[in-house]
Amino acid sequence: MAFAQFGYPAPKAMAVIAGIAETFGGLGLAVGLLTPLAGAAVAGTMANAVAASTPLGYFGGMEFPVLIGVGATGLALSGAGRISLDALLPVLRSQRLIYGIALLVLAAILATVTIVLSKT
Repeated sequence: MAFAQFGYPAPKAMAVIAGIAETFGGLGLAVGLLTPLAGAAVAGTMANAVAASTPLGYFGGMEFPVLIGVGATGLALSGAGRISLDALLPVLRSQRLIYGIALLVLAAILATVTIVLSKT
């Protein structure tokens, strides 16, 4: 199991959490539902993927998680746009930048904690 090789505590639980975050975050980004939350979930998961692939170097497998993480961060900050399910939610129409920043900060904190736990 890869999570055990990377040093994560409780590797099975971490694999389930990462799978849920990637699945629902990706679906949320695809349909434009709760875009700041979905983007933060994907960005946090990709931060862990970048940390796990750092020893391989930039062209050793780290570039794809960086690309996905940056794209998810951009969507979390900008929102999904007019053709999305978020457009139907009036709460997310007006202050999406604030929600995006807050959720990205939360994702960064959680990703940092997870990375630190994997290195101990």
